[in-house]
Amino acid sequence: STVEQFQKVITSRSESTSLIIGALNSPYDLFFGSLYFTDPPDHPLRVEQVDELLAMGQYEGTPILVTTEIDRLPLVGTDATYYTYRDLRFVKGRAPHRLGEVCVSETSAQKRSLAIGMTLQTQPSDLFKLNAPYPIELTIIGIFKARHPADQTAHFTTLTTAWAALGYAHSHHERIGALDSSLVVDQSVKLDRFHLHNDPDSLPISALLMHSQNAKKRSILKARLSQKSQSFTLVEPNKIAKKTLNLTDNIHRILNPLLATLSLLTLSLIFLMLTQRYFARAPIREGLFALGLGRRHIFLLSLREYMIFIFLIGTDRK
Repeated sequence: STVEQFQKVITSRSESTSLIIGALNSPYDLFFGSLYFTDPPDHPLRVEQVDELLAMGQYEGTPILVTTEIDRLPLVGTDATYYTYRDLRFVKGRAPHRLGEVCVSETSAQKRSLAIGMTLQTQPSDLFKLNAPYPIELTIIGIFKARHPADQTAHFTTLTTAWAALGYAHSHHERIGALDSSLVVDQSVKLDRFHLHNDPDSLPISALLMHSQNAKKRSILKARLSQKSQSFTLVEPNKIAKKTLNLTDNIHRILNPLLATLSLLTLSLIFLMLTQRYFARAPIREGLFALGLGRRHIFLLSLREYMIFIFLIGTDRK
């Protein structure tokens, strides 16, 4: 069932992730935003905070940055550790490591008829803001196999390209000796013409995924972070998953009797409407019988009428 499939997806994803560290956010927003890329957290980490966390030396961590969308599917910036961590195996091409590169899953490529060398354009983050980041074009350089639906539907790129997609960096085209002021990402542009608008230490990171499943290391890290509880949110995916699944089960248990009752009420209403219609059409049936039409024919005509009536009710509900 749909509920069982949802439970399976939640469980498998949470079991493969040891810890999630983010800035001060709702644990549920951080959980779904960083594991399923539904929405970026309201408050991101800064690069300097990520460096501080990784310097603790207890875990290997992977930074992710959930940015804008491509074809209504998420674009996620990360580094090379993510592909190993999630066991994303490239069947064509490679992982992005240059500016303006992106990779997609084999499932997504087949469904959308995508191939290496094709370009994808990011969607505007806000059409009503004059200072919103411009859409940028990214080149597909890799196609990978992924087991989890969240990875199958996402686009992955480098952190630098993700920052550019959010408007934190851009480069310029040179045309006839002059620089074009349009914001673009061009991987052929010289590095001295590509620049960040912010201090690199202040650039955003949605969350840090910690890899190790070692309980001792996890406890040490939690103890260290407890002293900085006003700066970070620490999420243990298994605990959030259990709470989410318990809530889902409770809703399912509540809705099942309600759906059964609703179905019974619907059938009763249809039966009542058919009964009213039967008695309302009685004079017509008697008139047809008086004209010499047999009872059998009158019954067949009534049956066809009811079938059409039920069909119309069904199509109206859809």
